[in-house]
Amino acid sequence: MADHRRIRRLSAALDDMARWGDDSGWMLAHAWVRLASLLEAHTRAEEEICYLPMSGCRPHGARDRRAAIADHDDIREAVKEASLQPPGSALWWRAVRAVLAVNAGHLGREEHGLLADGLTGLSMTRRRELGRQWCAFRSEERRVGKECRSR
Repeated sequence: MADHRRIRRLSAALDDMARWGDDSGWMLAHAWVRLASLLEAHTRAEEEICYLPMSGCRPHGARDRRAAIADHDDIREAVKEASLQPPGSALWWRAVRAVLAVNAGHLGREEHGLLADGLTGLSMTRRRELGRQWCAFRSEERRVGKECRSR
């Protein structure tokens, strides 16, 4: 959920820049890189750690898991398209807005469906175990990201 809050804050920052006509390419690029990186790490963590244990507790878990992964694929495709465009261009904004729209719907469905229902079906021990796995995964993602940027 902390990632969801960060994703929403970065999405709102991009919306604010668009609303106020801030076409500073470097600021847009910076906010976008942070959001795109977070989305990539977050979607991978969800798919690798959370979805299977959480969806197994629900009657329509497999269907919901497939739908969530399809959302992730749409997000990844739009992120890829945005990375091919200059920040602030019309094509860039179109791709970024696609990411923001798909992701907003995805987060809502996840928080009121898969996460809410899935958590109730897991023991507290299993929830802690998943939390530790999540933290380790995200920590490794950040470590690898820092190594790549320092090269």
